[in-house]
Amino acid sequence: MSRRRDRNLWVVRRWWVLYLVLLSASYGVEFVRGESASVDGPSLEIPAMRRDGPVDGSTMALGWCEWSGREPGSAVVLIHGSPGRARDFTRLGKALAARGHRVVAFDLPGFGESDPTPPDYSMLAGARAVLAGMDALDIEKAHLVGWSNGGGVVLHAADLEPARAASVTLLASVGDQAMEGSGSYAFEHAKYAVGWVALVAAPRLVPHFGVYPLDAARAFIRNFWESDQRPLRAIMEQLETPALVLHGRRDFLVPAAAAEHHHRLIPESRLVMLDASHFLPLLSVEETVEHLGQFFDDVDAGRPVKGVVDLAPVADREGVAGKMDDMLEGVRICWWVWHCAGVVVLTVLFPRAGVWLTAWVVAAGSVDLGVAAVGVVAGRWIRPWPGKGRSEASRWAWHPLRAAGAMVGLRVLALAASMPHWFFEHGTLGFASGVVVLGVTWWAFPRVWTWEGRQRMKAGLSRIWRHEFWPAKVFYAPLVPWVVVQAARRRTALGFTCVNPGIEAGGGMVGESKYDILRAMTGSEVLHAELIAAGASALERAERTLELVASVPELGGWPVILKPDRAQRGAAVKLARTPEDVRAYFERIRADVLVQRYHPGPHEVGVFWIRDPQAQPEGRQGRIFAITRKEFSYLMGDGKRSLRKLILAHKRYRCQADVFFTRFADRLDKVLPAGEVLRLAEAGNHAQGTLFRDGADLVTPALEEVIDRIAASFRGRDGGGFDFGRFDVRFADEEALIRGEGLGIVELNGTLSEATNLYDPDRSLFWSYGVLFRQWAHLYRLGAWRKAQGVKPMTLLAIWRMIRAYAKEDSNHMVAD
Repeated sequence: MSRRRDRNLWVVRRWWVLYLVLLSASYGVEFVRGESASVDGPSLEIPAMRRDGPVDGSTMALGWCEWSGREPGSAVVLIHGSPGRARDFTRLGKALAARGHRVVAFDLPGFGESDPTPPDYSMLAGARAVLAGMDALDIEKAHLVGWSNGGGVVLHAADLEPARAASVTLLASVGDQAMEGSGSYAFEHAKYAVGWVALVAAPRLVPHFGVYPLDAARAFIRNFWESDQRPLRAIMEQLETPALVLHGRRDFLVPAAAAEHHHRLIPESRLVMLDASHFLPLLSVEETVEHLGQFFDDVDAGRPVKGVVDLAPVADREGVAGKMDDMLEGVRICWWVWHCAGVVVLTVLFPRAGVWLTAWVVAAGSVDLGVAAVGVVAGRWIRPWPGKGRSEASRWAWHPLRAAGAMVGLRVLALAASMPHWFFEHGTLGFASGVVVLGVTWWAFPRVWTWEGRQRMKAGLSRIWRHEFWPAKVFYAPLVPWVVVQAARRRTALGFTCVNPGIEAGGGMVGESKYDILRAMTGSEVLHAELIAAGASALERAERTLELVASVPELGGWPVILKPDRAQRGAAVKLARTPEDVRAYFERIRADVLVQRYHPGPHEVGVFWIRDPQAQPEGRQGRIFAITRKEFSYLMGDGKRSLRKLILAHKRYRCQADVFFTRFADRLDKVLPAGEVLRLAEAGNHAQGTLFRDGADLVTPALEEVIDRIAASFRGRDGGGFDFGRFDVRFADEEALIRGEGLGIVELNGTLSEATNLYDPDRSLFWSYGVLFRQWAHLYRLGAWRKAQGVKPMTLLAIWRMIRAYAKEDSNHMVAD
């Protein structure tokens, strides 16, 4: 063991040395490239600018592009957003030049061909640099056009030197801080800080050898971080320069509501709303040039510009759709803190539905993505983590990366819905596609980064065609119409609760007492059990159990089986081998507990028996409807991989990894020695990790006679009998089973038990549904027969109360041994 540890330590050190060598080499490459880097495109030398003015004695390069027509008219200055560069305007610049304008586009400091390390990246410093660039090009006055973040630059420029701005155009532009994301300066800058860590700081720890565009990432983040949009509101309110607000109705980065708000703030402004997205200079060039040109002509001619041109009006919807629109608008205008608090509450109260509802309001533009992300993560951490004994599946589902994945999915959906492609144009198909993208992203994002996550993805995908692992709600959905048909045929909706009158809870629907059922059967095959009632302390109940094991010979001594008296799917079954096991078990379980004789098996089957209403008293009373072989799960160690990796590497076991992870929580990271075999499940239940296979070949007259005798002997409450259900039977070998010898009846399940051979992975889905449908047809037939004998069915209210009471049992949330 020490030798293996030393070897592992040597391997780790070797990888660390290799990483540090690569990182150092990467820094060296970046340094050399930085020393030899130069501005390739055309640039101007201007004073280095800060937001408060020029830096004494310092200059910097300002990149620029120019397009001019044959007869240049008024000048137009184009300012890009962040990230961006002057060349982004190539198509737009050429089109405007063709209309007779002199068109100039500047690279803002830090972007494109400008100085990559300016003293200040803010919008205000950028405005001063633009004015200095205009000086250098002898542009006395120009129409200033700012796209996206460039809108803040042109507003500052018009405020600094109003006489030099012939007009101001906000092209899909930012503006008032209140319309930026959350609307909060502090929260938005907290988002930028996270962006700095992710895009600038973290890549410094990755040996990328200059491939990663670090300068561009730094300029992008610092432009946002060092800018303050709060003064822009006052600038717009006091602006006397004619202004055009040109926006796309489907803009997913700057909402259309922001453009409408900015139009209201600027006294002399024209609002033009296009059926377009955020990328007007790239994807909607013709429409953009048309409206820019008309606006410039009106300004140059001294014509009035104020007005609204809405080419993408929002239809007033009525009914439910209209109320939803009103609700979304009401949500949008709320303070961002209330947004965050609402998402927290939704996530805490409704973990899954709450995130999907958040996805909807984010995609609708009513809640900021960052606010929603904080709310989801906070909600998932505020809600208590699963307690001791809870499924490891819950811990996985509550991982905050799921929240991050959800938020990325929301952004993908918003992007898809606003792009001018078939996602948007094909209505219902586009919406459905967006929902699929959202769901897949939410599911895959937190898993794809790790080996364990990828193995879980494989498991999740394989469940699609493995019906044995389908959620119960999905698998049983096709049964609903069949039940309706049977209810109509037998003229009783709840008549099936009349079956098994000797068993409480509607013949064994849920929460019936296993102890009462075992006592109602006779025969040496029935494994003896004693009841440890709830109410006493854990220590008292443990001591009582130890007394029974020592004094009741029918229990057979150690080991014994411990399990809740009222539980399903093998929940909280424990093979207790020592007194310490017993004491530890009662520390976890407060409900009534069965102490049952242990049958060593090692095999187990599920025998589903159905009564024949036409049977004669002296003959056989029913028949075996189905038999299920139960194959217990085993793993063999290889001396290299941990138990966790062995489970996740197995094509079948990884589908139920959460069950095994909880069961072996204290051993998961230990390496299983080569050749050592570990049994993964003791309880013969599919939900606990056991493989089920059809065992129709095991049905023999001898076995049917034994099962029929035990079923016919059943005398439950008020002397009621047994009609329908599954015996769980342990046996030594199949030869003894088919002879009906050496059997051990572990328990008997009633009305809602399953013929579990339908989970056979080698059988088709249609075959499984055939078994299920025939089972329920028999159930309703027997229910009608018992009802005719005077047995009264349960009411819906009684069923609801029974299910609620059962759901409160803590033992049902525990994993068996």
